[in-house]
Amino acid sequence: TLVKLYVAWARVRRAESVDAYARATLVRAFLDEGRRRWRGERPTGELPDPPAPDPTGTWSDRLDLTRALAALPPRMRAVIVLRCWDDLSVAETARAMDCSEGTVKSQTSRGLALLRQLLELPASTATQTEGDH
Repeated sequence: TLVKLYVAWARVRRAESVDAYARATLVRAFLDEGRRRWRGERPTGELPDPPAPDPTGTWSDRLDLTRALAALPPRMRAVIVLRCWDDLSVAETARAMDCSEGTVKSQTSRGLALLRQLLELPASTATQTEGDH
């Protein structure tokens, strides 16, 4: 993404919002990368060394969330990350992903429902999350 921004920097500087242009470039690069066939290393479900115990449980929660996010389709994952992690509005997310606001809303709803299912969260917890964004 940084290389693409560097190459197009003269055009980027004239853009209405450099942040929005950079974010859109990052999202498109992420989606393009997912379409390529990877011929390098293959990830496995098990780590070679067991992790150190986490007394607070936060690492375990993060790993569970990371695995659940990885199970989502790429565009749905991008919408969830932009809306919930990057805290973008529906309109900003739609611009970054070059899609309609309705698509962002439906992908957010379906993505959160799938995350709830994957993480086995009760519906009341996820409804609060959905209402916040």
